[in-house]
Amino acid sequence: MHSVPFPTLTEAERFAGLAPIDFARFSHDPVEAVGASGIAGATRVRLLQRSDGPVYLVFARLAVKALRAVGLADGAVTSGQMALAIATDYARRRQLAPSDAHVRTDVVRSVDRIRRVRSFLSVV
Repeated sequence: MHSVPFPTLTEAERFAGLAPIDFARFSHDPVEAVGASGIAGATRVRLLQRSDGPVYLVFARLAVKALRAVGLADGAVTSGQMALAIATDYARRRQLAPSDAHVRTDVVRSVDRIRRVRSFLSVV
């Protein structure tokens, strides 16, 4: 039996695809983001620049919360259209921008399915 490792990016390749963070656009630090998240026992905080602005991701063992770095409002991706805009911007920066309409439709459908599953799980 042969094993083929999963393709990975080098650190340089990974960072090359990230948008530079606009530090002038937010005024809250990671400690405030953890407090505003309501997540007890946060283990990690990441700050990233999405096409819709800077966002903190607060992680715990079984939870993740996205908060906008400006105002600490909920930063969750709530629609397929929003997910598509963020993914398209990311792909454009990596020079991978999809042009096929079916790819866009699939992204929108996938995000909508994820939302329905999350809604169901929160009720159960």
